[in-house]
Amino acid sequence: MSHKTVLVIEDNELNMKLVRNLLQIGGYQVLEAESGEKGVELARRHNPDLILMDIQLPGIDGFEATRIIKKARTSHPVPVIALTSYAMRGDEEKARAAGCDGYISKPISTRNFLKTLEAFWAPDPGENPPLVKKPDQRHKNRVLIVDDEPLNIKLLRGMLGSEEYEIIEAVDGQQAVELAAAAAPDLILM
Repeated sequence: MSHKTVLVIEDNELNMKLVRNLLQIGGYQVLEAESGEKGVELARRHNPDLILMDIQLPGIDGFEATRIIKKARTSHPVPVIALTSYAMRGDEEKARAAGCDGYISKPISTRNFLKTLEAFWAPDPGENPPLVKKPDQRHKNRVLIVDDEPLNIKLLRGMLGSEEYEIIEAVDGQQAVELAAAAAPDLILM
């Protein structure tokens, strides 16, 4: 499990919750800031391993916050990834010009989110590199069934068949969110 720290600078509570949950599932420690000013302050105090930066923020925007952080962290630079739903033509170029090392558009792809982040840092010298699994040639589509009634789950499982699909089950919303983030299903039946 990773002990890396990710600073998330995001003013939208729901986006923050999604990113926090994904990062925690990935084993990361999470620092949170709801404004550019607070993000700059936390970056100075805590030396995170990675920063996820929303662009549209109250006070100073993500571009300016990135410039300030990059200017202050010249000896130990930290990767900053722009994370924005306000995607307009030229925004990625503006983010890179401000010092961002990457760019992720919202809505976030929960399936690829953690893999995308891993590309922004090299393994620690004493850390074993991650194992790469060869893809199964007989890939089954993964289906998450969410229902609080066990008989409904059993019925859907029977209709789908385990030969054709990998079935995952959840009996409540919280469990469904956790399983969806961890297992990245191809389809969710609720």
